[in-house]
Amino acid sequence: MTDDVVQRARQALDGITPGKWWWTGEIRNRLVADGRPDDLTRAREIIRCAALLHPGKPDADFITAAPQLVADLAAEVEQLRVWKREALTVTAGLQDLGKALGVPLGHRITGLVATKLAQELVAERDLLRATIARVRELAEEMAAAVPGEDPITDGCLPADVEQSNGQAILRALDGEAQ
Repeated sequence: MTDDVVQRARQALDGITPGKWWWTGEIRNRLVADGRPDDLTRAREIIRCAALLHPGKPDADFITAAPQLVADLAAEVEQLRVWKREALTVTAGLQDLGKALGVPLGHRITGLVATKLAQELVAERDLLRATIARVRELAEEMAAAVPGEDPITDGCLPADVEQSNGQAILRALDGEAQ
């Protein structure tokens, strides 16, 4: 027999009398499957109480509930296993996120902490984007420099050097190597 509780539960259910189990309530109190109290023609007898030395009501109720209880518990365990696999995937992702954010293992990276870190990262990203846009504008101006058109900087750098520097900055902003 397997060590897996779900497989053991399913094996225990294999071959039992199918149908809803219930006690007849007669003098000889039988456990049957299917049928109805007013019509036992379709009922299949499973146990006679006399063979069990007259179990008490709690025992009888447990025996009656056992097949459905085992089936429900097996289904619940299977669902919990699915959730566990999903949770482990999410947990691994959160650990990776924590490493990327510089949050050490064991520190909470969900809820308010994660929200605050995400807001800080978004603000930093937005600031960097704005800075890059401004540097790009300045580099484009430098790359388009024409001698004699800028009274403030004219003569500081030759136009070809200013153009060359502007083009180098643009290439760097575009991720190109020098």
